[in-house]
Amino acid sequence: MMKNQMSKVALFRTSALLTAVTAMFSAHSVMAQASSQAQKDAENFWYVQGSLGVLKDSHSAVATKLSDFVQVSGTAFYDQGRTGSIVVGRQMFNEEKWNLDHPARLELEAWHGSAKRQNVRLGVLTATPNDTVKAKALMLNFMGRLTDSEEKAQNRLPLWRTWFGFGFGYGSISYPGATLSNCNCLRAGESDGEMAVQAKLAVERQLGRDTMLVAQAARIWLPGASFGSGGYPQTQYGDWGVTTYSVGLRVGFR
Repeated sequence: MMKNQMSKVALFRTSALLTAVTAMFSAHSVMAQASSQAQKDAENFWYVQGSLGVLKDSHSAVATKLSDFVQVSGTAFYDQGRTGSIVVGRQMFNEEKWNLDHPARLELEAWHGSAKRQNVRLGVLTATPNDTVKAKALMLNFMGRLTDSEEKAQNRLPLWRTWFGFGFGYGSISYPGATLSNCNCLRAGESDGEMAVQAKLAVERQLGRDTMLVAQAARIWLPGASFGSGGYPQTQYGDWGVTTYSVGLRVGFR
């Protein structure tokens, strides 16, 4: 009789222990799922970003057509310039809706850059216009997360992150006119909007819950242009590839 009672007590204790362990693991699982969902929710937000920086490029192709049969090719050399951009974007992290296993960004960027044209060499002719060439572009960028730091910020996101992506859109360049040895060989004009492409690497650091410091390096390819179609001389500018380095702030809105 006593042995049966002891067996029942032992069985009850074992059952209670198993129930407690199961409840503990269930609670841990629920907390882990809630924490994971909270982090995913923190990854989804709109943001705006402004940045300023420098534009670096050494040269671009240029040619002057003097007649139907005569064309002189050369090179335009540039000094370091300035660049700036404003971005409006959306960060997304939703495995079910977007089929993403890591955060990604879709953004619209308005970009502007300028650089001094130090000199232009066309055949044996050389000009030193020392003027400013201006460029602008409107691009749609897709950015994917490359790396995360282990250290977390107060909004549960990594303190440091790196991103890489590509952008496509329309760009145009404005060229001042210049003369070479009394020849108006470099016609002025602004190109129509044509395809512009960029590749961009970004490193960001959390400053606050919704504020990030961003450092970027980008390579932007801008379309060439031709001016003076109504007569001669005609000037043809080749595609202009520029490298930019910039620093800015990104502010999120949840």
